[in-house]
Amino acid sequence: MTGYLLDSNAYDAILRHDDAARLQQAELELIASGIVLAELRQIAAAERRQALLALFFTLHGSAPQAAPSLASRDALLLAEARAADAILVSDDKALQAAGAVSYAGFRALF
Repeated sequence: MTGYLLDSNAYDAILRHDDAARLQQAELELIASGIVLAELRQIAAAERRQALLALFFTLHGSAPQAAPSLASRDALLLAEARAADAILVSDDKALQAAGAVSYAGFRALF
């Protein structure tokens, strides 16, 4: 089964489309990323941060291992997805050029 590693902007899209329940019912392997978790924890707006962290833990259940420095976050995230033999889901155009799939493309799966 192909796994999917969601970039932080994919979590935003899940909230925006109210897709959490549908996604939980879908038979998709979602891979928790310590890099993304660290990024979500750094969001300044408390209400948005809490909503995104709640969604992260709803979808994944527990925290992954600690994330490395966020200095080269995009490269690390892409490498993490490849190491897990997963597809990265991101609306970041540079990541899409490197092989990530957009949230709209991912959303079509469930």
